[in-house]
Amino acid sequence: MRPRHAVCAALLVTALAACGDRAAPVAPAAPRNAPGEHAAPRSDRDPLVSAERIEITDVWVGLGCAHEFTATLTARGAVFEGEGALAVGYQGDAKATRTVSVPRATIAALQTAMAEAHAAMAHAAPPEGELVSGWTDDYPSGSMTFTGPAGVHRLEFLEQHRMLQWAHDGKVEPLDRPQELFEGKSSAIWDAYSAVLDAAGLRAWIDQACGRD
Repeated sequence: MRPRHAVCAALLVTALAACGDRAAPVAPAAPRNAPGEHAAPRSDRDPLVSAERIEITDVWVGLGCAHEFTATLTARGAVFEGEGALAVGYQGDAKATRTVSVPRATIAALQTAMAEAHAAMAHAAPPEGELVSGWTDDYPSGSMTFTGPAGVHRLEFLEQHRMLQWAHDGKVEPLDRPQELFEGKSSAIWDAYSAVLDAAGLRAWIDQACGRD
C-alpha cells in the first residue's frame, strides 16, 4: 500500500499538469476612442465632441424676413438635445420654441473640419490682392459655444463674409477666408458648420416661419 504522502504528491502533479494544458485567459481589447456617435471622447483632443453643453445663435437682419435663433443643447448619449427658439421679423414679435437635436456624429464632423481648417490657416500665406465684395444690407452673425471638460470653445462669424473664427483660452484664431474667395462654393469648415444648423432643423424652420415653404 502506497504511503498517503506519495498519493497526495501524485494527485498534486496531475492537477498542475491539467491546469498547464488550459489556455491562458486573453485580456480584453482596449476600446477604441474615435469621436463619433457612440465613442467616449477625450476632452484634450475632442473639445467639441466632449462638450456637455452647446449654445447656438444665428441672426440675420436685412431685406426680407429677419430672424434670430437661439438654442441650448446638452449631451444625451448619441445626440445633443435641448430647446430652440426662433423669432422672426425686425421686432422679433413672432417667436416660437421647439425641441431640437443634433447628432454627436455631426459635431464630430465639425470638429474634424475645424482641426483641418486651423492647420491649413496656420501654414497658408494670405493671398495677394484678394478681392472681397463691398458691404450690403445683409447683416448676419452666429456662434456655437461648446462648454465641457476642455473648457469653453466658440466658433463664430460676425459679418456678411461669414469668416469663421475660433475663440478659446483668451485667443481668437481665424479658420477661414471670406466666402467670396471660394468661386461660388462654400469652404469645408463653413459646410460643416452649416450642417449643424441643418441637423437642428433651422433652415426648414426659418422657411416655414417666413412663409417660404
